[in-house]
Amino acid sequence: MHSMDRVLIDFVDFPNLAKANNPLLDLLARRFELVLSDWPDFILFTHEGQRHQLYACTKIFYTQECYRPNWRHCDFAVLSIKVNDPRAFHLPYYSLWRSPDDLIRPPSTDYRALLQSKAGFCSFLTWYADRSVRPRSEFFAQLHARKPVDSAGRALNNTGWRVPLGRQPKLEFLRRYKFNICFENKDVPGWTTEKFTDALAAGTVPIFWGDNTVKEQFNPAAFIDRRDFASDAACIEHILKVDADDELYLKYLSATPFYNNRPNKEWDHTRLLDFLAQIFAAPPNPVARRRWFSKLTKWRLVKRVKSRQERGLPELDAGVREQPKAIPLAPS
Repeated sequence: MHSMDRVLIDFVDFPNLAKANNPLLDLLARRFELVLSDWPDFILFTHEGQRHQLYACTKIFYTQECYRPNWRHCDFAVLSIKVNDPRAFHLPYYSLWRSPDDLIRPPSTDYRALLQSKAGFCSFLTWYADRSVRPRSEFFAQLHARKPVDSAGRALNNTGWRVPLGRQPKLEFLRRYKFNICFENKDVPGWTTEKFTDALAAGTVPIFWGDNTVKEQFNPAAFIDRRDFASDAACIEHILKVDADDELYLKYLSATPFYNNRPNKEWDHTRLLDFLAQIFAAPPNPVARRRWFSKLTKWRLVKRVKSRQERGLPELDAGVREQPKAIPLAPS
């Protein structure tokens, strides 16, 4: 497919994100002439709805959570986890919603001054604390028992206040501390989230647990990996040792998050565009057209979607498909 080829597309089941604000739209517009259409040749959809089941075109599943694709409902997938399948592309959350510039260390950085600016030992931010995230909660409790850890999230809060929503308030909070516990919710290959990259961007030393491939993308000298220790207790002993030794701490703090201080391949979005270009150029054989739906199933699906009239759109003649209603998008 040549650059700026015309692609009829739609974004479906993104309930909390307006199409105009979808970063995938801006990313695609760098190479393709996108046309938002009521009768698209391709749709991008998420796990947050069922409307995608009404489409018979080529369907690309996208999620920033650790969900695997249901290949009965999609032809391709763009995922935050690694799946060994040629139909799937790995796109971590941080590489779409964060800038690599925040993790590049200028040669002039004064790390000793940065250390002196830190008033606290360790920070912790979590939205919930249930059985599904037990490793994180237990580690926090054990470290806090040895030296106070300030928790300012909604769950396990021990500060009496909560960090306001938004990335900047979060970074301002993290900057005050030498360490940050940034355990992922689950241990899934490829699923490294903004918890980890935000800690690095704030100039603190992350205490990480989760994705066992994280060292392929990030310099292990810049963070403490729970996996490197036989137990929580052994990891905590090491953290306290680093905390008590400024020179040892500065080795972590001054290590560049990226190997050779250059962004990893996950931020190279030309790879994603190449993956999608192959999809757009291939002869269509959508899974939706290969599946059988009963009339009753179709009726139930339609009942779950607001009618065009409810959405303030004119009615469509079901037999007229030659001229799709389309909105051309200027490339960025």
